[in-house]
Amino acid sequence: MDPAANSVSILLPISGIMSEIWVKRQAESFNVLTPRLISWECQKNPAWKLNNLDSTLNVSWNEPRKPLTKFLDKLGIDASSSGLKTNDALNHLLCGEIPSAAICHFGWTAAKSYRFLRSKNIPYYVIFHGLDLSIPRLKGSYLKNLRNAMCHASGCIIVGSHMKKILLDICPTLDQGRIHQIPCGAPLDKFCNRPQPQRQKDEPLKLITVGRLVQGKGIDLCIEALKLVRSQNANVTLSVIGDGDQKEHLEGISKSHDLDKIVSFLGRKTPEEIAHLLSNHHVLIQPSRNATNGWVEGFGVSITEAMASALPVIASKTGGIPDQVQNEKNGFLFESEDYDSLADRIMRYQNDELLRFSHGTSARNQSKNFDAKNLSRQLENIILKKLR
Repeated sequence: MDPAANSVSILLPISGIMSEIWVKRQAESFNVLTPRLISWECQKNPAWKLNNLDSTLNVSWNEPRKPLTKFLDKLGIDASSSGLKTNDALNHLLCGEIPSAAICHFGWTAAKSYRFLRSKNIPYYVIFHGLDLSIPRLKGSYLKNLRNAMCHASGCIIVGSHMKKILLDICPTLDQGRIHQIPCGAPLDKFCNRPQPQRQKDEPLKLITVGRLVQGKGIDLCIEALKLVRSQNANVTLSVIGDGDQKEHLEGISKSHDLDKIVSFLGRKTPEEIAHLLSNHHVLIQPSRNATNGWVEGFGVSITEAMASALPVIASKTGGIPDQVQNEKNGFLFESEDYDSLADRIMRYQNDELLRFSHGTSARNQSKNFDAKNLSRQLENIILKKLR
């Protein structure tokens, strides 16, 4: 193939969001394909710069909708002007430079752009991440457009095994051979080269959680479990990494339980800072829940980062988490919302350092299955096979 034929457009609603940096990591790991990131909107973030081909459509992703448009949408009729504006903007941007293939991150990106991609005979792949397949959103014109986008896609990529059933429920005739499970992964080289954390005598069991402070991440369950653990005179601490609209609420819960001296809210951190913090803790807690907005944990990037750092993981049995955490082998799983069980798992590590260390060793080995570079090459090979 001639190099000009190896271009791939990566479509994303809004670039620059730090929690979605895996989009850039994935693109950077391609060996043969030349990626071009195209977003509707852009948040200025130097860490996101991919190459000089980055482009912004300058089309509002979420346009205000009039009452009639909302009514028609419920009937499955897409009467918004967003699709037409997207077609015009993509046509102008890619005029004379039609890519060999396209990757649509999130189902709603494909629902909005599949007509243009089909009109130009561009094979495209849809990567689903979780919220785009949530039940509350699967209705009206979005469901109709998503089903059409899936039917005509060259491939549908899921980050968790639980998503396959949802895809087949949406589109029962979808060829299962076009469904590929490829998680986002994590850059293991940033985490694997550090010594496995060891807990010294009389040192507290240092717990850590990493993620957005939003309702779906369930950090409140961590604090409730910690209250139970402290009632047993356990020597533990909790570091909370991240920011979000639940921060003040969580700080309030911590203070009301008189835990503010052992719970630290450290805010957002860079990937390098997170790697350092993980290497100085003993256990990652990931108590995700099915959020009220329909979000479900698709793939826990922070779980893989912690496992690569040789930390065992205590996590809820929801979404794609069981694909990563093997109960009683590299961590513990508990039923979502059950903070009594979470507290019990924390106490098991508190009382058995050999078990914690053994699970941490297994976690590091398991993390090798989720190396971001290798997973990106899997995606690239699927696309190249189609182009050949």
